[in-house]
Amino acid sequence: MKKKTKIILIIVGMLVLASSIFFAVSYKVAQNPKNVIKNEVGNNQKYTPIEDVPFDYNFADMVEDKCYIVMPPNIVYHIKELNNFIENVNRGISDEIMIIEYTKEEQPILTNLKYIDNKFILKVDNRRDGYAKEEDKKIITKEYDANKYELVKSDIQKKISNITTYYQLDLKSKEADETITICNYADVKKLENERFKIVFNKDESIDKSLILGRDETNKYDYDIYSYKGTVDIIINEEKISLRDALINDKITVEEILEKANKDAREDKTIFGSVYLDGGSSFYIYDDYEILKCHKLSSIGKWNPGYKDLYIGVPSMVTSSVLDPNSAKLTITMGNVWGEEKKTVTLNDEDTSALYQIIQFLEFKKETCDGLSNYYISLNSETENNLEQYGLETYESAYHITAKNQGEAILSEEQRNIVKQIINKYFN
Repeated sequence: MKKKTKIILIIVGMLVLASSIFFAVSYKVAQNPKNVIKNEVGNNQKYTPIEDVPFDYNFADMVEDKCYIVMPPNIVYHIKELNNFIENVNRGISDEIMIIEYTKEEQPILTNLKYIDNKFILKVDNRRDGYAKEEDKKIITKEYDANKYELVKSDIQKKISNITTYYQLDLKSKEADETITICNYADVKKLENERFKIVFNKDESIDKSLILGRDETNKYDYDIYSYKGTVDIIINEEKISLRDALINDKITVEEILEKANKDAREDKTIFGSVYLDGGSSFYIYDDYEILKCHKLSSIGKWNPGYKDLYIGVPSMVTSSVLDPNSAKLTITMGNVWGEEKKTVTLNDEDTSALYQIIQFLEFKKETCDGLSNYYISLNSETENNLEQYGLETYESAYHITAKNQGEAILSEEQRNIVKQIINKYFN
């Protein structure tokens, strides 16, 4: 046989072998399309096995571990982690998610959902629920065939707050009328067409670091800090440090806070709320938090030293930066009709609900010169230091007025919340 003929036969043989391998692999993939891509979670766990999680698992560690956390009425952490898990399941990629849902008594329920080898492994740990029956305080493990069950977000809204809309994330049977509820799912919109974007670079070696001091500028009567990292900002497609951006007037703190408030109002952030320590506000994004302190001193006056701004790691508000047990803010409501005014102090739950509504209202020019039926006052202990709002109640609408800010008309949902609070204390 000639040398040229041998070479041709060798090439033909290699092509036949390659074709055979290709068709064999293609056939196997076609037979099992859900497992086209694999990420072996079984041997490389993303989370500590639920059986080995410490009983005193604290909130800061949950956030650090990137668990998907739901705290009523409207705090949600790491929606991105849950969305990535759902996407991986839909693509046939092995993955797992640790879910922490708090009961109304603030007890954590741990759920681990793993997708591997074309099945769902669901583990629910109810042992930390102090209000559960003793026989229910255990870890329950169940498996579901992914050929018979699918992961879906329910179309029916489960719970609505003034910040976030919740749905249910379920495992639904494809063959029977069976639904296994996994957790509340927060429908959070993504930001689009942003003028600027904050970039937080996590660095555990950095504790509290000064970005811009009040003595360096006449623009702010407070200090600006980063916490457990550094802060850059992308503006006009240029990435610079937040310090340089502030010093060179490329952006202002007011603009950052205004955007955070707007994000919270329009359901675009994970969460925005206030601490009852005088009005400190915080905003939780996927990778960082913004905390604007507005705390009261012991003599009841606003102290500039308590107005500092922090941008730092998630769970910052549970750290030493802000003490959640500091002097609590009270809200009083006084009915102005009649000779004798009635003043009440709201409990923490109602205070938080009402002040969250006020915090994220968009005030505009007053549409009418109505009289306030009630007054909502912050820090009622110090008469000359009140932050006061008027509440005008009508059959068809509720208005809240603020001095030098104008008037805000409440939505139907906000009105219902306020109406329930009014009826609770004044009926």
